[in-house]
Amino acid sequence: MEAVALFAGYLLVAYILFRAPAAALGLIVGVSVARPQLVMLTRVAVVAGVNVYVVDVFYAALATYVGVMYLKRMGSPRRIGRLPWYFGGFLILAALGVLRGIPSYGASAIGESRLYIFPILIFYAIWMRVSVSDDFKELGTILRVSLTVFVLGFFASAAVFAFNFMSGTKAITDSHSWRFTPAAEAAALAPIFLYAAGHAIVEKSGKRRDVLFLVAGIAGTAIVFLQHRSVWVAAFFGTVVLVLLVGIRMRIFVVGAILVFMLYGLIVFTSGTKGNVTLVESLRESATFLENPEEDETASWRLLGWAAELERGLQSPVLGEGYGGYSEWYDPIAREVNTVQVHNAYIMLFSKLGLVGLFFYTLVVLKTVRSGLGMLREASDPQEKALHAWLVSCVVSNTVFAFFYYITPLDWLFIGIIAVFFSARNTGRGIPSLRFGSGSIRPSANPKGG
Repeated sequence: MEAVALFAGYLLVAYILFRAPAAALGLIVGVSVARPQLVMLTRVAVVAGVNVYVVDVFYAALATYVGVMYLKRMGSPRRIGRLPWYFGGFLILAALGVLRGIPSYGASAIGESRLYIFPILIFYAIWMRVSVSDDFKELGTILRVSLTVFVLGFFASAAVFAFNFMSGTKAITDSHSWRFTPAAEAAALAPIFLYAAGHAIVEKSGKRRDVLFLVAGIAGTAIVFLQHRSVWVAAFFGTVVLVLLVGIRMRIFVVGAILVFMLYGLIVFTSGTKGNVTLVESLRESATFLENPEEDETASWRLLGWAAELERGLQSPVLGEGYGGYSEWYDPIAREVNTVQVHNAYIMLFSKLGLVGLFFYTLVVLKTVRSGLGMLREASDPQEKALHAWLVSCVVSNTVFAFFYYITPLDWLFIGIIAVFFSARNTGRGIPSLRFGSGSIRPSANPKGG
C-alpha cells in the first residue's frame, strides 16, 4: 500500500512539473532551501526495506522531467546553444558515483546520491525548460517562487522563535539558542541581501531605493542575528564581489550601514537580558573561533572531520570511492565517535568523486563566473549590470558557503540562470535581462554571436 501511495505522489509531482514547470521548479527549490531537513529527513515510505524520503519523490519526478525535456529538445530547433561539455561530464561522473558505491555500501550509495545529483537535476530542469520553451520569463517565475517560499518559511520560524522567547518558554542560554534556522536555510538570506544592496545602488526611483535599503537592512541584520559563521563569511565574500563589480557611492553606503546598525541596535535593545545570555555576549561567544579554532566546539569538530575524510579520500584519489560510506573520527569535545558527512563540500567531492570530480565542479564554477563577468561587461543598462553582478556574487557566496557545508540547490539555480543567459548570448540573440520585480525579459541592445 505504501508503494502505491508513493507512486501516486511521484505521479502528482511529475504532473505538476509538466503542467506548471516554472512554478513547480521554484517550489521545489524554495522548499529544499527553506526546509532542507523536512525534504531530506522526512520518511514517506519503506519499500523493500529501503527508506524513501520526500527528496526521493522530487528526485524521481525531476529525473523524468529532464529526460522528457531532453527528448523534446532533440526534436526541436536549438533556440539556445549547447550546454558546455563539463556540465555533462560532472553529471555523468556523479551518476557513476552511485555505481561505484553500491558494491560496498548497497542502498546507502543511492541514498547519499541525493546530496549530489538532486541539485544538478534542478539545474538541468531549468536549462531544458527554457531551451524547449524559449521563454526567459520563466526564470523570473522560478526565482520569485523559490525566494518567496524561503521568505515565508523564514518568517514562520522567526515568529515561532519570537513567541517562545517573549512568552518565556525559551531561555537564551548560549550562542546556539539564537539560531532559529539551520545554516543551510540562513544562507539563502545572502542572495536577498545582495540583490537589495546591489540594485539599491543603481535604482533611480527614491521610493523603490528606500524599499531595497530596508530589505537589505533586514536581511543583513538577520544574517548577523542568526550567528552562523559560515553564512557571515559567505555573505562577506559575496558583498565584496558585488561592490567590486557594481561600484558603490559613499553616500548610499553610509545610509545603508546606518540602517543595518539601527536595526541591529533595536534587536540588542529589545533582547535585553531576558535570557541568561544577551545577543552581544552571544555574538562575542560565536566569534571566539577566530582566536583559536581548535578551542571552539564546532570549529574543532569540523577540523577533525576534514582531516579524517581527506585521509579516506587519499585511498582512491583519482575517481573517489563513490557514495555510501563515511569516515569515523573521535571528537574529544563531545567525547563520542562521529560517523556523518563532514561539513565541507569540496572534501566530500574529493572523497566521493576524486580529483576528477573536484576538477569538473571547479571548472563549472570558474566558467560560470567568467560567463557572468563577460555578460556584465557587455551590458549597457545599469539595471542589467546590477543583475549580472548579483548573479555572480551569489555564485561566489554559495561557493564559499559550500566550504563549510554542502552545495545547495540555490547554488545550482544561479549557475543555471547564468548558463542559460550565456548560451542565449552565444546564439546571437543578445544578453537577456531579467527584471526580477516584474519577471519580464528583454534582449540586450548589443547582441553578440559566437
